[in-house]
Amino acid sequence: MQPVQKYRQYLFRFFCQNRKGILMLDVLLGLAIFSIFVGFIVVAMLFSQRGLLVGGDRMRAVFLSQRAMEGVKAVRDVDYAALTAGTHGVRLGSNGKWELSGTGAVSTDGFVTSVTLTAEGSDKMKVTTNTAWDFGPNRAGTVALHITFADWRSTKAIGDWGTVALEGSYIDSGIPLFNKAIADGAYAYVTSEVAAGPGLYIFDIANLTSPLRVNEGFTMSVAAYDVAIANGLLYVVTSDANNEIKIYDITNPLTLSAANLLGTINIPGSGRARALTVYNTSLFITALEDGTLAEFYAYNIENPAAASLADSLEDTASYYDIHLHEGYAYVASSSDTLELRVIDVFNPEDLQFAPGNGYNLTDTPDANAVITFGNYAVLGRANGDAIEEFILFDISGSPVPSPPPGPWYMNAGAAVNGLDVDPSGTYAFAATSLGTAEFRVLNIATFASGGSPLTGSYNTTSGEGRAVYYSPELDRVFLMTNKGFLILRPS
Repeated sequence: MQPVQKYRQYLFRFFCQNRKGILMLDVLLGLAIFSIFVGFIVVAMLFSQRGLLVGGDRMRAVFLSQRAMEGVKAVRDVDYAALTAGTHGVRLGSNGKWELSGTGAVSTDGFVTSVTLTAEGSDKMKVTTNTAWDFGPNRAGTVALHITFADWRSTKAIGDWGTVALEGSYIDSGIPLFNKAIADGAYAYVTSEVAAGPGLYIFDIANLTSPLRVNEGFTMSVAAYDVAIANGLLYVVTSDANNEIKIYDITNPLTLSAANLLGTINIPGSGRARALTVYNTSLFITALEDGTLAEFYAYNIENPAAASLADSLEDTASYYDIHLHEGYAYVASSSDTLELRVIDVFNPEDLQFAPGNGYNLTDTPDANAVITFGNYAVLGRANGDAIEEFILFDISGSPVPSPPPGPWYMNAGAAVNGLDVDPSGTYAFAATSLGTAEFRVLNIATFASGGSPLTGSYNTTSGEGRAVYYSPELDRVFLMTNKGFLILRPS
C-alpha cells in the first residue's frame, strides 16, 4: 500500500473515531461566536440608546432656555423696569403673563432653568439662561445661552450721516469676500463667501477704532452668505450641500467651535440657500431658483436643535434677500417681471403670495437687496445701462406697492449689493460696486419728496461694497467689502 493511501486511511479512521468530539467542539465554537456577536449588538444598542438620551436631554435643555428667554422678552415688553439685575426664575403667573420669580424654575421632567440679568448701561440688559440636569451617571449637563435685550422705548440721537468718516477697519491679507454681518454686544459676526474658507469671521469691536479678529482657528470650511442672531443663537447660511443652515451656541465667541453646533437645516437641493431672517419661533430662508424646488421656506425653530419644515413656496426666480414687515416678507428677486416679491408669512404653516404678488420694475436687472421700515421699502438693483438702481416704495396703503404715491427712483451708477436703515427711517445705507463711493447714504424724507436723496458717501480701496449693517446701539455702520470690514461713523 502506498504511503499516501495509508495516510488517507489514517485520517478517515481518526475522523470516524472522533466525530462526536469534533461536532461538539463545532457547537461550542458556534455558541461562543454567536454569544460574542449578540454581546456586541447589545453593547451597541446600549450605547446608541445612551446617545439618544444624552442628545434628547440637550435638546430639551435648549428648548427650556429658549423659552425662558422668550419669557424675559415678554417681561421687557410690558415693563423694562421689571428687569432687575440678579438670578431669577421665569414662570407664567396666575394672570397668564410671564414674570420673574425666585432664583430658578424646575420643569416637570427635572430640568432646572435660571436666568441671570446683568445691566449693560441704563437701557440694555444681558440675559444669560442656564438649564441644568442630572439624571445619573453620564446623563448630567448644562446649557447656557445669552442675548442682550434693550429698552425699545428709549430713544437715541442719530448723528448727521451727511458726512461719513472711517472709525476703524480690518483689512484682510487675502480676498475673503465679506458678506453680511451682525453685532451682539462686544462682538461682530461677518460671513465670507470664499469656498472652503473660514465662512465666518468674529471681531472684537469693544474698541471701534481697532476691530480685532478673534478665534482665528474657527472654520466652517464652506462659503457663507447671511447671518442672524436670535435668543443667543447664531444662524448662518452656508454653501454646505447637505446642511445649508448652521445653528451655533455663541455663549462664548472666543471658544466657538464645531462642538457648539446645536443643529443644522438641509433645504431641498444642493447649497441653494442665500438669505434668512428669524421672527419668534419661525425661520424664513430664501434660495436660488431650481426649476422644480421651492425658493422660499419657513421652518419652526421652537426647538432649534430639531427644526421642522412648516411650509414652502415655489417660484420661477432666485430670491437674494429678505426683510420682514408687519406679517409680510419682502424679497429681492431675479424675476424680470416681479423684482420685488411680497409674501404673506403671518401663518408660517400656510405661506401665500400677497394679493398682487409684488412689483414689476422697468427693464430686467435683478433685485439684489431690500429693506423695509415705517411706511416704506427700498429696493436695490444690479447695474443697468438705462435704469435707476435705488427704488423707494410707499407701502402704507397696502403690503404690495400700489402707486401713487411713488415709486421714486435714484441712479446709483453701479450695482446696489446691500441695504440697511436706521430704526427711525431717517437714513438708508447702501453698499455699492461704484469705485468712487462703495458706501452711500440716502435721506428718506428727501427721497419721498422727489428730491435727490444721496447725501453722505465713503470711498474705500478694499474692494466693492458687498453688504452693510447698521447698529442702533452704536450709531455706526459696518461696511463689508472684498477685503475689508470697515466701521463708519457720522460726523
